[in-house]
This record gives sequence, C-alpha cells and structure tokens, in this order.
Amino acid sequence: MIKFIRVLMTIIFATALSHAAGAESVYDVANIKVNATGKDGITAKSKALAMAEAKGVVILFDRLLTPGQKAKALARLDPDTRSLLVKAFSVKNEQSGGTQYIAEITIKFRQTAVQQFLANIGAKYSDSQSEISLLVPILTTADGKTVIWSTDNPWSKALQNHDLQNGLMPLKIVDSRNAGLLATEQEVLDKNENALYQLASAAGENAQIVFAHMTLDSQSAIVRVSGITSFNRSYPLQGADLNAIYEKAASDFLRTLVSEWRNNNITSKPQLAEFKALVVFNSLDQWITLRTRLSQIDAISEFDTDAMTAEGAFINVKYKGNVAALAQQLQMNGLSLIDLGPYFEIRG
Repeated sequence: MIKFIRVLMTIIFATALSHAAGAESVYDVANIKVNATGKDGITAKSKALAMAEAKGVVILFDRLLTPGQKAKALARLDPDTRSLLVKAFSVKNEQSGGTQYIAEITIKFRQTAVQQFLANIGAKYSDSQSEISLLVPILTTADGKTVIWSTDNPWSKALQNHDLQNGLMPLKIVDSRNAGLLATEQEVLDKNENALYQLASAAGENAQIVFAHMTLDSQSAIVRVSGITSFNRSYPLQGADLNAIYEKAASDFLRTLVSEWRNNNITSKPQLAEFKALVVFNSLDQWITLRTRLSQIDAISEFDTDAMTAEGAFINVKYKGNVAALAQQLQMNGLSLIDLGPYFEIRG
C-alpha cells in the first residue's frame, strides 16, 4: 500500500512540474519583506514598494554579478533608472492599517532593460540557470535529535525565507505534508537509493539532491552540505541568537552555491540584449522587404519570427549597443521603433 501511494505521489509531482516548468526566472525576485510607515496608508504603501524595489535590485545584482561588478552596477544605478528596470509587482501577506504597511513582495524585472543597463556599464554577468535541484534541510539538535520534516525545523524555515526557485541554481524543498509519502526521514538519513529517487521526483525528472545538514552542540552550529556542491562552516553559539545563526548560515550557503555557478558560467563580455517586437505590414511583399532591411541593420545580431498575427509578425531581436542607437540606425533605414511596454513595434 505504501509503495502504491509513493508511486502515485511521484506521478502527481511529475505532472504538476510539467505544468510549472519554465515558470521561474532569474529576473524575478520573490519573498521581499517590507514594513513601512507614512502619514497615511497610501504613503506607507508607496514607501514599501520603493523599499522593495531597492532591496530587489540588490538581490538581483547579487545573483547575476560578482561582488566587484555588483558594487559598480549599484554605484551607476540612480532611482529613476532603477524604476525603469521593474516590469511588475505582486503582493502577498499584505497587512495595511492606519499609517503602516507590511507585505511580502515579488518583483519581475525587465530582462532586456537589465541586460542593456549592464551592457552599457560594461559589466560581466551570468544569467544562465541550472536545472532545479531538491534541497533537503536536516537539523540535528544539541540533544542528538535529528529532524527533517516530521516536526518543526527552523533550519528549513531559514532557507525557505530566501527566493530559492528563481536563483541561478534553483532549489525546491518538499512540502512537509507530502515528503513522508515519498520517503521516510530514516530512509533519507540512510541514503536509501530508491527512497531518494522518489523524493527527488518532487523537484523534477533526473533532479539532483542537495543535503544541507546543520548540527548543533553546546558550542557551535556546524553546517555540512553535500550533493552538487560542498560547503562546510562552523558558527559559534555563545551569546548568539540561534534564529540569527540559522539565517546567516542559510545566506552564506546559498550565496556560495550561486557564486560557484555564476563564476563558472559568467560571460567574458556583456551578452547581447534581446526584445520582442511586432513588425507591422500590409502584404507578404512588404514583410519580405522589411525582413531584408532588418537583416542589413548592423546593430541587429539576429532575429527570428515568433508568431504571425493579423497586424504583422512578432519577432525576437538580439542586438548590440543600446536601444537609442538601434532606433537611430532603424530610422536611417526608413524604419521606426516604438516602445509599447510589453513589446516594441517596428514600422516601415
């Protein structure tokens, strides 16, 4: 019976993940906690959104850039330009009353705008994302008790406070309500191969598992990570807030994980920027003519047709330099480039 349930849960997870595939993006930053006050609720919310925007771009740059490149990018980023990088906000756990506003905010950044900004300052970066892996947070307390999901696991909660799914190395922690149906805690600790395979299915087909084991004793908290990476660090406990230790250890481990991937995949030169554009035409002959003229624009590295509509054709354009320079080249060739927000429009 247990085996049947595990097989069923594996199928359910695989089906759910097939629908969710591709939903994560390194240009999305989630779980930004804000708490702001103002003379009224509207002012408080406005401050909170600005706060989230400032925090979000720091997290994004920390993800894409080395520390030196991050410092360079932040020094060159003014508030107005920063706002132009933001595509959309979404809010959860919203609390608003009187002069205070509390929420958790997700920011979707404009990929093309961010790439263009980084290209303009000559920054080297990586936005290449690995396959998702399963993260198993194991906590052994000072009295020798080991827990993964059967009871409260503050180490797991500290890791889940971070935006795990949108990083360069996306991670998934199995929901405690379902994990036990895929593998028991003892099977995980014993590294039972079949049970681990079932558990990994919660992240995706052929997903790898990362074991993050924190062990507490009277003097220190020791974190040992194995799987796709190794990380070993000790944190003194004397006079320290244990929750702060959990959070610092989680931040240190995740930062190291992302740094390893980023440094191995960083571009030797800024990547080409890309945007979607609707090329407007009235006839097939005009479409052929416009395609030929676009192929002669030096700033355009390549473009491909994405979809045909009643108005024209949507194309994906990869280009060098900045949008203003590209627009000028297009204009010199009798074409206009119009920014409509979600996409550009090209007319000839």
